[in-house]
Amino acid sequence: MQLQMAAICHSSELHFLFFFFAIFQAMQYLSDKQEYSKLVDPSLKSYKNDELEVVCEVIRECVNEDPRQRPTMKEITAKLRGITKITPEAATSRFSPLWWAELEILSMESS
Repeated sequence: MQLQMAAICHSSELHFLFFFFAIFQAMQYLSDKQEYSKLVDPSLKSYKNDELEVVCEVIRECVNEDPRQRPTMKEITAKLRGITKITPEAATSRFSPLWWAELEILSMESS
């Protein structure tokens, strides 16, 4: 039992360290607007710079060292809804295997 608990704790510590390292790496790109594009998946054919800026701003606000300066979930969703133009109903996960295709069509229509 002790061995299992040690493995769980060790696993949790590794996940935390990985998460912390990922944030640290991302912050290097989030400190300069010219670097934002390096965070974008290279397989994307296109993206809008103004939307990328909003997403990066939200990320920066969410990882602020001072928790009092971080936005609420309501503020975050409002900012992201402003750029995606997707209603809460349209963003609700569906059981249909075509849901991702529908989401892609919606995003192309808003472009």
